[in-house]
Amino acid sequence: MVTLAVKNLANNARIIEADIGDMPFDDCSFDIVTAKNVTRIDVNEIFRVLKGNGVFIFREYGYGKGMIEIAEMFSGRIIRQRKPEYYRELLCNARFKIFKFDEYEIARKYNSAHELVSVVKSFPFVENFAEADEKMILEKFAMNATITSDPFILVAIKPKGDR
Repeated sequence: MVTLAVKNLANNARIIEADIGDMPFDDCSFDIVTAKNVTRIDVNEIFRVLKGNGVFIFREYGYGKGMIEIAEMFSGRIIRQRKPEYYRELLCNARFKIFKFDEYEIARKYNSAHELVSVVKSFPFVENFAEADEKMILEKFAMNATITSDPFILVAIKPKGDR
């Protein structure tokens, strides 16, 4: 992903990949920090590296984790399932000011139920995902492998003068 970003930006920006929980940067180093589809965030570390009036742009999935129908099928077994309000509260508790918060629902069509299963298996989604679970998905989505994605974008600002 970093290689593609560097190629697409053609020297118009410097891309640095780092652990969001232990960034190798000085305090107040950045105007903007972004995080997309991360399983965990360290809002205090993000706050630390942002300059005053710095912006944190966070894109994640909502309670359905990008696959609402699948999340409903396996209710109670979804790994790290959180409502968007969890992140708003987390950021506010770290002294960020919420500037913008948008939620979306987007229909996403997969080529087949098998492709959908491959996506479910490709990241930590359903706890103890088993062959019987795979079969349920294949049966339910055999005729139409369309699911609803639930991304949100949260933009927060570090107040000026706040360290």
